This record gives sequence, structure tokens and C-alpha cells, in this order.
Amino acid sequence: MGDRLASPSNDWDDAYDVVIVGSGAAGLTAGIIAARRGLKPLIVEKASVWGGTSALSLGGVWVPANPLMLKAGCQDSAENAIQFLRNVVPADGLATASDRQVAFVQNAPRMVDELIGAGMRWDAETGHPDYLSEDPHAAVGRCLDERVFNGKKLGPWLKTLRPSAFPYAVQLADLPLMGKGNLRRLGYVALRHYGRKLLGQAPLGAGNSLVAQLMVILQRYQVPVWLETSLADVVVDEGKALGVLIRSNGRLRRVAATAGVILCAGGFAHDDDLRRQQHHITGSLSSACPEDTGDVIKMAERIGAMMELSDDAWWATTYVMPDGSPSPSHFERSVPFGICVGSDGKRFVNESWDYYHFARAMVRRGGEPVWLIFESRHRRRYPFLGSPPGVTPRWMTKSGFLKTASSLGELARKCGIDETGLLATVRRFNAFAITGVDEDFHRGESKYDRHWGDPAQRPNPNLGAIERAPFYAAQVHAGDLGTKGGFVTNANGQVLSHDGQPMEGLYASGNVTASIMGKSYPGPGVTLGPAMTFAFIAAEHAAKSRSRV
Repeated sequence: MGDRLASPSNDWDDAYDVVIVGSGAAGLTAGIIAARRGLKPLIVEKASVWGGTSALSLGGVWVPANPLMLKAGCQDSAENAIQFLRNVVPADGLATASDRQVAFVQNAPRMVDELIGAGMRWDAETGHPDYLSEDPHAAVGRCLDERVFNGKKLGPWLKTLRPSAFPYAVQLADLPLMGKGNLRRLGYVALRHYGRKLLGQAPLGAGNSLVAQLMVILQRYQVPVWLETSLADVVVDEGKALGVLIRSNGRLRRVAATAGVILCAGGFAHDDDLRRQQHHITGSLSSACPEDTGDVIKMAERIGAMMELSDDAWWATTYVMPDGSPSPSHFERSVPFGICVGSDGKRFVNESWDYYHFARAMVRRGGEPVWLIFESRHRRRYPFLGSPPGVTPRWMTKSGFLKTASSLGELARKCGIDETGLLATVRRFNAFAITGVDEDFHRGESKYDRHWGDPAQRPNPNLGAIERAPFYAAQVHAGDLGTKGGFVTNANGQVLSHDGQPMEGLYASGNVTASIMGKSYPGPGVTLGPAMTFAFIAAEHAAKSRSRV
């Protein structure tokens, strides 16, 4: 970005109180709060669709001591949640500073209350524990779950909503039961989806429901959202953000932002050069939206912003489909009758661990893919990659995605796994399945493990012997949900300069920032919860700052 783009001037093409970059959950929340505080906001989105990576997600929003969980009888408090974060998030510079964590915990319930008052509809996911569930300050119910929403309420905005990654409108609460092969729940989800369609609705679930509900609220305030409009530069003068230079319809426009600029533009998941530099991989296995290419993060040095945590990502276990696209891998490795091994045939981690910590363990081993080895009861009882129990589509085996054999030795040879190592590993694991105690990795001992296990399997809901042919293998890779490093912000959501001072009028939230979760992933929705909360904080701070001028 050259000086010509960055130079301040009164020669503006447009003027708004707040310019918000990005239309995911954080950007939409910022727009709503800015409008409700009397500001005139503008949201710009470089893609031809809105919703960002939030629209592709499961939509969980992690909010400790939120009003819905407390009303449902779950126990939590701000003090308890703050201690939890201090226990499970390793200190990592200003990104994980205590005042930022306190600001999040104290303001997140306020954000939820205000959005509910504006029309947002969530359910408390009262059965879902935190991922790091054995910490004494962990809780159940901190994750909010979007209700299935009728997309027809979006009006013309439905046409430009980023399509969901899920074939049905699902809620978070559906997934553990579906993953355990609960046919009643599988049938209920399908009936709910197609029943609503028969009624003339456009049923939306998960992240699509989240961003759609936010957009409906936003449009009540008539907030403009400009699609296919990219940020070319932030106009900064002596450390103060004055506005933005945007590229829209093939031309550059200068837009003043009298109360501030709020950056909610995502990370750099699909910038292969940055990924190689920071993570030694490309972004080919990222589930972030394709436009997540780090455009805004690359502006940090020029505008003098502090950066942290660029060497980490929201790691997630992933399958690679025959066409090369990533698909999440989770419950298939958590239920009984399967293990994960490396090419040496040895286990290396608790297979029922959450996707972040499992995939991060893979990254630490060098990032090589591992094999999910499972047997006939696994295939007969549980879904696999969207296919119901007992149904194995021909494409899986024909393409080589799923390998099968009549013996474990034959399977090892087909996969290039050390046969002796695999057979020894399975013998040891099968003994654990009988006793119910995984002496190597403690699988099935935590609340989180058991949440995804099969309660019908005893004595341990996550352990089942691998002994009945046919045997199966699918390769699991280390992918991600996006990156988690970027601008460092303070407790007000203000971007910090290189010297640690807040930059007046410049705010950021979401994956464009260094996460307050550091190199950890404490619970479901810890991406969206802080992203929406710091967007709420930033918009509120901008409004208060404007009122003092």
C-alpha cells in the first residue's frame, strides 16, 4: 500500500460514522450495535456473498454465564469462567492478557441479552461440556445453539447468503446423537428440514441461521451492506484511523469513518505464501471461506499495528475428499470400535479428543496424515461422512477414499502401515476395551469424550474392540477452521500499535485478530463467541468516543 492510498484528505466520496470490513457474525454484530447506539454504519464485503466463514460453521457461540444457560439450570459465573480461562489458556503476550479475558467474560452476556432483545433466537446447549472438561472451572451449557430459521425472512438477501456446508438445517444439539447412530434423531432432522420446505420455508441451521438472523436484525436498521467491495487501505494519520479506501465496481472510493473503522475481515487461511511461512503448509485443507486470504492482515506493518499468534490456527481433523476438498472428521474417531494410528501402526493420542487438540498433536508430529482404523460394528452402528449406519456408498471404496480388507494385516499392507506395529497396537487396545480403561491415552475418561461416545457400549462408551471383519481405513489430515493470529487489540477492541498504545478510531475483531484463547481451544464456539463480543465492545466504544467529541 503506497502513500497515495494512505494519505489523509478531506476529499471523501462518502462519509459514515463507522465502516465495518467483513460481513460474518462479527461484522454483522458490530453493525447492529453501532446502529442501536445511534451511529450510521456501513458494512463492506469483498465477496459476492455475505456471511463469511461464520456462515460455513456450526454456529456455536461460547458465552460463559450466559442468560440462557443460567435460566436452564446450568451453573456458572463470571468469576468461574475467568478462572477457567486462566487455567486452560497459556499466557502468550498481550493477546491473552487478563484484562482482555475479563472484558470478554463480562461483556459476552450483555451482547447476548441485547441481541435476544433485538430478535435473535438461541437455545442453550445444556448437554455440551467444555472441551477441556476436566478443569475444575469447566462447565456445561456455555455454548449457544441457533434455532432453525426460515431464510425467507431475509427477503432479497437470501439470494446472496453464503450457502451452508451442511445438506440439512442442523443444530449443534443434533450432532452428538446423529454421530452415535441415533436413527430417531436422524429421522427427526430430515423431517424437520423437509417439513419446513413443504410449508414454503427456506430452513437454515448452524452458521447459516446465525448470520441470517443477524442480517434480519441489521436490515431493520437499514444498514447498507456493499458486496464485491474490498478494502484497499485504511487511511491513517498520526496513528488515528480516519476512513478507508475501498475498491467497488472497478473504481476506488474514499469513505470517511468519523467514529471509527472496525476490521472483521477474517484471517489468512487461504494465502498459501503466508501459510507456508507461518505454518509450513498451504491452506488447501482449510474450511474457511475462499476469500479468507489475509488482505487486511497484510496492512498491519504499513499502518503500524502490533501482530501476535500468526504461527497458530484453529486446527481441525479433516478428511480429503476425492476432488481434493476438505471435510470435517470428528465423531467417527470418537465412537467405539476404531483407533487412529500413524504409518508405524501406533496410536499417538486420545482419539476422542476435540478436533483442535487432536489436529495440533498431528501438527507437532510433523503434520503427516494418520489412519482411522475401524471394524464392521463401527460401520454398522454409526454414520460415516454423512452416510447413515450400514450404508457405504460405492464411491468411497471405488475412489480409494475408504480402504477395506478381510484382515488387519491385509488392511495394513493396503495403507502402507507397519503390519507388526498395527497388530500389536490393536491387541493392546482390545484389552483396554474389555477393562474399559485406556492405559495409554485415557480415552473415555473425560466428560467431553463421553459426550461423543456411545452410552450403549460398556464399560467405556468410547472403547470397542477391533476384531470383526470387514476392516476399514480412512486417512485423517490436519486441516483448520481458519487462522487465529493477527492484530492485537485491547479490552476495548482497539488495535494496538507497535508500542502497545491503542490506535484511535481503529478496531478489530474475529480471526483478523490474535485470539484471546491463545494456543488453546477451551470449548465449542470459542471462535464466534469472542468475535461477536469484541465486535459488540468495539461498536459500543466507538459510539461512546463519538459522543465525547
